[in-house]
Amino acid sequence: MTYTVDPGLRDQVAIVLQRFPNLGTRGFYFEGGTGWNRLEHLSEDRSGMLKTDFLRQVATCLTRLAMSRNSARGLYIPRHSSYALKHSIENWVRTQADPALATYISNAAFIVAATIDGWVPVPDVRYRGPNCLFRRAPHWGGVR
Repeated sequence: MTYTVDPGLRDQVAIVLQRFPNLGTRGFYFEGGTGWNRLEHLSEDRSGMLKTDFLRQVATCLTRLAMSRNSARGLYIPRHSSYALKHSIENWVRTQADPALATYISNAAFIVAATIDGWVPVPDVRYRGPNCLFRRAPHWGGVR
């Protein structure tokens, strides 16, 4: 099955990438990172973030986030890291019979989707890792 990307989603993702220039597919890059998360690897890592596979991951996350808002058993975003939440979405996908859903979700796909949905990513500077937590900001209603 071929997945067709909503052109509006590509625009929304581009806005998030512009807002967070240190966001790559694995999460946030930072000065002084080691291994894959060194800043010099960032532009190469970001090159695929407007392509169909990544956009499909973001669309899958947005589907689950929308369902969460209307469910008592939704995702509890403020208490979990982006990495834990991406795994939660992958587990949910396994329970669905929808071939349009992405089976793999990158850390950044969840971060981008949550940002589009109105959450603000807060990188965890204590550990200087790629993951982040989220908060709502009254002045930031997402990208939609």
